[in-house]
Amino acid sequence: MISIIVPVYNVEQYIKQCIESILTQTFSDWELILIDDGSTDSSGIICDNFVSSDKRIRCIHKNNEGVTEARRRGWEMSIGEWISFVDGDDTLPNNALVTLYEKTKTVDTDIVEGYSYFRDNLSHISSIEEYRHCLLKSVDLVSVSVWGKLFKREILNSWCFDIPKEIVRGEDWIMNIRIAFLSHKTPVLIPDKIYNYRDNKVSLSHIHRKNINYEYSFFQSWRDSIPYEKEKYYRYVVRIAVLMYVGVCVTDLDNVEVVDSPFATEIKQLVHKKAFRLKFHQKVLLQSKNRLLRNHIWKFHCLKERFFD
Repeated sequence: MISIIVPVYNVEQYIKQCIESILTQTFSDWELILIDDGSTDSSGIICDNFVSSDKRIRCIHKNNEGVTEARRRGWEMSIGEWISFVDGDDTLPNNALVTLYEKTKTVDTDIVEGYSYFRDNLSHISSIEEYRHCLLKSVDLVSVSVWGKLFKREILNSWCFDIPKEIVRGEDWIMNIRIAFLSHKTPVLIPDKIYNYRDNKVSLSHIHRKNINYEYSFFQSWRDSIPYEKEKYYRYVVRIAVLMYVGVCVTDLDNVEVVDSPFATEIKQLVHKKAFRLKFHQKVLLQSKNRLLRNHIWKFHCLKERFFD
């Protein structure tokens, strides 16, 4: 019933715990697909040892292509009615799968979502449109991670995984948005803790250093995740994102002349085209070529927001 897909890349310290947490699930109708994504440590060997001990476990070894491509390979190999993604350095509480799966028997849905902690007074999602808006705005109510969820296999397609390899931070968010636009049923949120997340400081998402070119690529992928015919229904969310990236353009950490970057140029065009109203400090930040002035304006704005607004 459930295909569990685990991308594995240099997690020899954690992968044994991850697999053992799946083996001890109270729900037993699952298959586990381990995708060794070109690990250079002993992760692949550890995976192979588990394959020989349980017929429900399969492992494939491949060249390193990133976590999203590893998930795609696992999805292509899977046969379960439901798909669950687990990261190789995390674990599942032993009742995680049964807690998620029970909801699929009582509610007609494509997505069941839990959390990495127990949620008191959890609000409910009333429609798929509300869920999409929450995802696009990264509202705390819904998780932008792909772990901790069950996805109906029939709604997934290759578009979910067509995310540029260079997107190493935020790729889960994009994938979730695309899945949400492929579904037409209201997702189910459950308050239970069904995932043990490990804050791995050496993962790619943690060691990635922010730069304006990356933010540009991410913004394009994020916006491309909204189908063209649906964009008019989500104009407000796109507007928020554009205004947010006004700030991103001018607080970049690299020594790049941000105002002249392709990203800043596109943001200016979007602001002009959509007739967004910018505040005075936003106009200065976007238009001024004086980096020192931009930094002073930004710091003053942050102080003003903190103490006076």
